[in-house]
This record gives sequence, structure tokens and C-alpha cells, in this order.
Amino acid sequence: CVAFGGADPYSLEGFFGTALDRALLGPAHLYQGEGAAFDPEGLASTVPAVAQVLLGHAAGRLIARQPPDAALVARLFTLACGLLLLGYAWQLSMPLNKKLWTSSYVLHTSGLALAALALLLQWLDLRPRAAAQGSFGSLLLAFGRNALFVFVLSGLLPRVLDLLRWREGEAWTSPLPWLYRHAFAALPGDPRFGSLAYALAVLAAFVALALWMDRRRIYIRV
Repeated sequence: CVAFGGADPYSLEGFFGTALDRALLGPAHLYQGEGAAFDPEGLASTVPAVAQVLLGHAAGRLIARQPPDAALVARLFTLACGLLLLGYAWQLSMPLNKKLWTSSYVLHTSGLALAALALLLQWLDLRPRAAAQGSFGSLLLAFGRNALFVFVLSGLLPRVLDLLRWREGEAWTSPLPWLYRHAFAALPGDPRFGSLAYALAVLAAFVALALWMDRRRIYIRV
């Protein structure tokens, strides 16, 4: 993804993908939540996103070829370090930008994902007994067995709850914004602490659901 055009090629108006999306899709079909017709998952950002999917597919094929061993873990770590170095070098000219899904962001996050995958292989596959004895290992396994379901639910649930609206003062609110405002935003100290606490609470709810499904051997796959 190469961004160009305008004084700031990574701004909402300067990014060339914004003009592309408006021309092909129309402003009415784009995200309007930041004061301008802009899609953070637009057509131009789809190309590097597809490249990242292909990187993940290649990593999966590499792991599926043979049972995990120390050589595979070392190879994944080496590839992860290479991607992180490339991402660091690339971001000197193309900044990391999640909303635009820039190529430097693809390399950086792919490197982090490969490093995490290598750690999990070392922990869960090469030392399975030690991992199985830990509650954190059980939690990760429960999450992984219903990863797609939890991901879809995390996007679907807020949209469904947003259909339940009521007036609070001069504005409309819904369950999750109301919960954040009254239970987390009001926490003393740095406002970012309340935001972090809210995110951890939501994550804990999905963890509890994944554990419940795993204990009852409920697995939803495609």
C-alpha cells in the first residue's frame, strides 16, 4: 500500500485511498464516524491486508508440514525477527498506521504474530505437560478452540446491543456506552485507566464464555 497525494498522505483527506473509495463506492457507503466520509478498511487497504493473510497462510503451511520441533520454533523466530527488522526500516518512510493498514504495519504485526506463535509452539507443543498444568494454558486452548466464534461475537454483540437505545440527558445512549460512562469512565485517576479497565472487563467476559463452551465441549467451526 503506497500512500500519496495531499500535504499529508496519511491523513483522512490526503490518503489516496479516500478518493478511490469515494469515487468507486460513494460517500454514502463509507464510514462517517470521524467527520469525513472515510473507510479504514477501504479498497486500497485491502491489498496489504490480503498480503498479511497470505503471510499467515504460509506460516500455517510451514507448521503443518511436520510435527513441531526446536528447529521449527527457531525458524519461526528467525522469520519473525526478519519481518520486524523490515517493518522497522520501512516505517522510517511509511509510518505504521493500523487504519490504513500500511505495508510497514503488515510487516511489524506479522513479525509479532510469528514470534507469539513460536512461543506458543514451544510452550504448548514442545512442553505440553507443563502447559497443561497451568490455568493460563487452559485459557488459551479454550480461546483457540472457538476463536472464530468469539471474534464474530465480539463484533456482533455491540451492534445488537446498540439497537437498545434510550435518552440520557440531551443524547441517546445504549447498554455498552452507558456501562462505560457510569462504571469505568468515572474511575479516579488517569482517564486511560478507565478505558483499560473497560477493555479488560469485556475481554474477561469473552474469556468466561470461551471457558464455559470448552468445558461443555461446544466448538463452533466453519
